[in-house]
Amino acid sequence: SRLLASVHGQPMDTSSPSAESSKRKREASPDAQFCCVLCLEVLLDPVSLRCGHNFDATCMRKLIQSGAELARRCPTCRAQSQLSDPLQVNTTLRALIEEKYPDAVAK
Repeated sequence: SRLLASVHGQPMDTSSPSAESSKRKREASPDAQFCCVLCLEVLLDPVSLRCGHNFDATCMRKLIQSGAELARRCPTCRAQSQLSDPLQVNTTLRALIEEKYPDAVAK
């Protein structure tokens, strides 16, 4: 207990093993900003739209090929987009994701 620790002059470790485990899992799991909102997977080949939203190239290709009206708008904010295949992959963002989450990218 905290009282015993203060009596004995020893600092008490207040972190529980489960809290540490959860912290490690959060660090290993990619942030939502590095995941595609369409497929919910890590952005392996991120495509950045003019509005600033990012999507996986595979998801965007499927959207374009569907011919849907949605293909001309950002799936997140509905801003007008000029999407066409071949899509330009954001290599800077891809390198950042590969560096920050190598295990997630390797899957």
